Amino acid sequence: MTQGATLPDHYLRNALRFALGVSASFVFAQLINYPLAYVLPVFVGILLKEPSPLPVRLAIHAIVSTALAIILGYCLSVLFVPYPIVFVAVFSLLLFRLYVFLLVSGAHFFATTGVLIGCLVMPVLIKVHPEVASGVGMAILWNVVLAVFFSWIAFVLIPVRGMTELEPAKALPLSAAYPLAMRFTLVAMPLFAAFLAFEWANLLTLIFGVLYATAMNSRGGVEKGVEAMIANLILGGLTVFLVYEMLVMVPMLIMMALLLFAVSFFYGTRIVAGGSSAQIWWSGMSAMLFLAGPALVSEDVVVTAELLDRVLQILLAAVYITLAYSVMDLVQHWFGACKMWLRKSPVKQ
Repeated sequence: MTQGATLPDHYLRNALRFALGVSASFVFAQLINYPLAYVLPVFVGILLKEPSPLPVRLAIHAIVSTALAIILGYCLSVLFVPYPIVFVAVFSLLLFRLYVFLLVSGAHFFATTGVLIGCLVMPVLIKVHPEVASGVGMAILWNVVLAVFFSWIAFVLIPVRGMTELEPAKALPLSAAYPLAMRFTLVAMPLFAAFLAFEWANLLTLIFGVLYATAMNSRGGVEKGVEAMIANLILGGLTVFLVYEMLVMVPMLIMMALLLFAVSFFYGTRIVAGGSSAQIWWSGMSAMLFLAGPALVSEDVVVTAELLDRVLQILLAAVYITLAYSVMDLVQHWFGACKMWLRKSPVKQ
């Protein structure tokens, strides 16, 4: 058995740690209410899905890499924002090179998400809201630092028995890194270009899209992406509406903390148990956190119609990303079939 009360002791400890860290960081983000605070519990969840804490070396790598990506994105944005076509071309190349670097360096997935979000959010802000770009850049870095802190505290409070250090992600050779980086770049850049062209300021959708595309690219397979998309809609959407309605009825901080802990523990038991369904449950959990954070981040709680609109936006982003990977897989399949056919065809003299 792998769920609920039948979980082995180490799975229960992992689920409790996951729930404690995610719910505590969510409440903290609500109280502090800084830009992009709703990203913090998602980052914490990424780290607490792991059976061991993030080593100091990998934590420093994630923080430094994210800071450099933000600075580089900010400087290039200021330089090229008057030239839209060059702007998109430069960031396409930057995104591709950053992703290749992360793959060949064996960076943790947490570092990858921080770097890619920092790289893509900054140019959008420079184009749409330049007055807040530097503050949001600091907020992204702040989220990375706080996520490491909350995850370490959770591991201290609920330590791992017989802990072994977390193994770093496997570094890929360039021959494998280039195709993966190209796939991600081709999927992410049209979404990025649309934000620039239409001057969309909804960073929730862009950040969700980056995380979703990165996760789908690392897992591979459109079928997994479709499952995650359904989870985002059904699990994440329904859960956030349930949490939202209960907090509207009982608008108390302690109620929010207890409710988030209960929801996080329910999802956490499914996530830490592993198996084929773990990623589906995490997709639903991350979507719920993305939606619940902005909805409750101030005293002016959004109305149900606005919350439904946000659910629709992330669903559309997930549909686009899934379709984009489907098209690339289809093209790659036919390209491979054509190469095989040409090899087998007799050469006419």
